[in-house]
Amino acid sequence: MTSKRTRLWDGNTQAAYWDAAQDAQRRAAAWRDGEDAAARLDAIWPGLSDDERAVMDYLLLAGRRSLIGPYEDPVLDALEAKGLLQVPPGVGTLLMRKMETTFRVAPAVWREIETRRGDFLPTDAEAAAARLAAATARLGGRLRDGAESADRA
Repeated sequence: MTSKRTRLWDGNTQAAYWDAAQDAQRRAAAWRDGEDAAARLDAIWPGLSDDERAVMDYLLLAGRRSLIGPYEDPVLDALEAKGLLQVPPGVGTLLMRKMETTFRVAPAVWREIETRRGDFLPTDAEAAAARLAAATARLGGRLRDGAESADRA
């Protein structure tokens, strides 16, 4: 009796496996970078609530890429769900005891806004300062920027 064995792993299967693995790595890197949100920024930006816009104005006009805020804040959660903010990898354990965590503007979102700053933020210095002051007043001190917390650690 002779039977031919079917190979489960051959060159084609290995090539397909590595292609899928590399594609998954590329998608994960794009998600971590926030590329999807940056590509949809024109659709996301007009739909921001006043509080969401105040957070983004505060970060962008003050030149801050990160902030510390309440872990379960509905405004920060909404911005995270839209892909504009992220909790950086590995952040949380120390600050979670205080029910606060660090959020950052997704890197691709930051780059897109910096590239097209006039489309999202005022270019006039006085208007930018007024909008930053309004955002700071609206937030009422409930958020801290990341640099401030690094000094305390």
